Amino acid sequence: PGVEFTGMLSRTALRRAQLETRVFCYPADVIMYTEGFSAACAEALAAGCLPLLRGEDALPSLYGGACRWIQSDPWTEDFPQQLASQIVDGLDWTGAANPTRESTRARAERWSWAHSQAEMRRVVERVEQRKANGGELSPAFPLEAP
Repeated sequence: PGVEFTGMLSRTALRRAQLETRVFCYPADVIMYTEGFSAACAEALAAGCLPLLRGEDALPSLYGGACRWIQSDPWTEDFPQQLASQIVDGLDWTGAANPTRESTRARAERWSWAHSQAEMRRVVERVEQRKANGGELSPAFPLEAP
């Protein structure tokens, strides 16, 4: 009860749903590195709802203090109840603390499509330049300041 699986939505319907959502819950159950970015999390931040995530893959380094982190083990029998409790707690979030609405919006802006595109272009150009110069390639992540 209270959960609706919508399937594919138009952009307009998706935007409306995101703006009406209070908690974005992403209890990723990964068995290997699978999630590179989670655009859905960035969209949730931009829409002003509280992301509740498991600290898997790159999510902690990308979203850090702009989210709440699921504090239970998904492989335990009582995980569904613990997760439901954390979602209910998230519904009381006012944006004043843990995280603040300002921190969620700032993180969303950091990972906007425009910034992400510019960062990706800069990384590719840097790698091409190093290859052309015969230099060693350094990791492209974490992202350098412009």
